[in-house]
Amino acid sequence: DSASLDAAESDLREAIRLLEPLAAAPMPTGAQDLGRAYNNLGNVVALGDGRIAEVRDLYSRAVHIHERLTQIEPNNREFAMELVQFYNNLTATLRDNGEPEEAARRNLQARERIELLARPAPSVGIERADSYTLQGWIAEGRSGPDALAAYQRALELFVALGRDDGTRRFPEFHERFGDLLINLAELAGTSRSGPARQLLAKGVREY
Repeated sequence: DSASLDAAESDLREAIRLLEPLAAAPMPTGAQDLGRAYNNLGNVVALGDGRIAEVRDLYSRAVHIHERLTQIEPNNREFAMELVQFYNNLTATLRDNGEPEEAARRNLQARERIELLARPAPSVGIERADSYTLQGWIAEGRSGPDALAAYQRALELFVALGRDDGTRRFPEFHERFGDLLINLAELAGTSRSGPARQLLAKGVREY
């Protein structure tokens, strides 16, 4: 009811007042809680009518704080996940506020960040891709098309992994990608397979 919403809004504004000095310190220990408080206040204010500009500002503040936190600690998954949630809240508000271009930009930021969170650790990704290389190698003597399909999947995974500079620093990435290219070269040379040659050429380009 309205009384409960008013009380929640009052409590959150008091929390923000207390957290702001902590968040401004050189070591912003309160910054995460401040970002959460702004987001939660936006959730409460959004339940009322005619305050969309205020909701937009509150979500924007939450986003700004967590963008800074993710710059300070880029490997902190909790900061990153909360930022995705704040992006999504801001995106919906921008859309309702008649700002489709800005809504699309914030939605893209959310999707890019969640894709990074969903990406496996480099060592896991390398082993995953290499398992398809091995599948193709095993299938070569039995079925050329099956071997080619496995190699194609391995290449797709290696190319995706190679877009991350951190993964490219792993010697195992280059070793396993090289194994795939060698296997493709052998398949292309022995089977006279046009698709195998095309896949090999693509692999060399992408590497």
